[in-house]
Amino acid sequence: MSLSDKQIERYSRQIIVPGVGGVAQEHLLAARLGVIGETSDLEPALAYMIGAGIDCVVVRQSANNARTPASLIARLRDLNREVRLEEATAVPDDVTLTLVLVGGSTSLRDARRVCAESTGRAMILARLDPPARIAIFPSPPPCPICADIDLLERLGERGENAGFVAMVALTEAFKILAGVTADSRPCLISIDGYSSATRELRSANAGVCGCAARNAPGVR
Repeated sequence: MSLSDKQIERYSRQIIVPGVGGVAQEHLLAARLGVIGETSDLEPALAYMIGAGIDCVVVRQSANNARTPASLIARLRDLNREVRLEEATAVPDDVTLTLVLVGGSTSLRDARRVCAESTGRAMILARLDPPARIAIFPSPPPCPICADIDLLERLGERGENAGFVAMVALTEAFKILAGVTADSRPCLISIDGYSSATRELRSANAGVCGCAARNAPGVR
């Protein structure tokens, strides 16, 4: 797709950022993002992505979330009428990337279900309890189920830097959707306060969910 004059004007401050440009903006305008998380975490995250010009954002209902995505969607829709916002009970198969923010009302049971639905697709899973961790899977395998991490285990209290962690996860999602990330290897970002460390993720449980087989060459 090519950018219209109106789109160039709307996204100009983003397009001129070094490393972004028109091609990255075209990628964003064609991307579909699936998200799940607590409303307080999702609102700034979604405002960020809607402003960036993601083609479509699908908000999945969290089982324990007292505030429904419908009310959140209604508040955010006017930020950018070019972006489609949808509510769903499951992550659609055609999303470009799934973002899961685990903390608050988003239980580990919700997260496990979304991970199972999303194996084989790009995904970011962020734990908002200390020690905060963000698992990035730009091109699985491995997936969150098969990787050598335990992000789907016992959930602690929400961390004081949860909002910061959520925005770091959003920045990584932006880079993948825009096609500007320099590294396509799955990795884990561990955050202690506001300092971070990164390591590559590898498969520790090959064959558990079958993501490797589904992503083999020639398999659809």
